[in-house]
Amino acid sequence: MPPQRRSKGKKKQPSPGSRKLRLPDKRDNEQLGRVVEILGNDHMRVQCEDGKTRLGRIRGKIKKRMWIRLGEIVIIQPWDWETANSAEEGDGETLPKCDIIWRYQLTQTKQLFRRRLLPQNLAEAMGLTEEDLIEENELQGGRPEQKSEEKQQIDEKKE
Repeated sequence: MPPQRRSKGKKKQPSPGSRKLRLPDKRDNEQLGRVVEILGNDHMRVQCEDGKTRLGRIRGKIKKRMWIRLGEIVIIQPWDWETANSAEEGDGETLPKCDIIWRYQLTQTKQLFRRRLLPQNLAEAMGLTEEDLIEENELQGGRPEQKSEEKQQIDEKKE
């Protein structure tokens, strides 16, 4: 009996706006970080959400698929088993190591900020502020009473 034929139609792709945003899994000890310096040989210095600076290594699974640039937000997974010397031999400081397992695009980073999932220290380092969030809300036609309440909260924080 001949094998059954499969349909040759195109697969339905999800629209770009409906893709789920990958978030760090706290059970696997994943956290957000920002690439501060590119050291070469797939190593980067990453400022993490807990305030520590770690030496990040791009995981082999994403090494050729995602190109990571300076200042981008990434998901890292700290190494539990080793804290080794820094990649630079001259400075003598020790940095904990981590794997870089995901990179966010700029639009995804802004989406994280809008949802208030991006830690404050990383948002400030990227130059994102609460005022940007309010202006974006105004452009999208948010409720006027909501805008004024948010502006009052920001003014109170500044004082």
